[in-house]
Amino acid sequence: MGIVAGLDSSPDFTRIVVCDTDTGAVLRQGYAPHPVETTEGGGRPSDVDPQAWLLSLGEAAGGGLLEGVQAIGVSAQQNALVPLDTQGNTVR
Repeated sequence: MGIVAGLDSSPDFTRIVVCDTDTGAVLRQGYAPHPVETTEGGGRPSDVDPQAWLLSLGEAAGGGLLEGVQAIGVSAQQNALVPLDTQGNTVR
């Protein structure tokens, strides 16, 4: 197949690993943390603005990391609910 990427978006970070399918060799990697919000009253440390996930993805994939990639597999946090209002802002 050629070059593929695995992308993981966890509650704390986005990680991307690019591999050669013929050899299994890791060709390059990208990583970016998700900033944790602190809200008035000391919000839970797991609170993250959903927009931060997209910014983290852009940072992790920066510098041409995905250049030449033919397929991407994605895993992400599961069993999570991110309620949004009509403007796309997080509802707490």
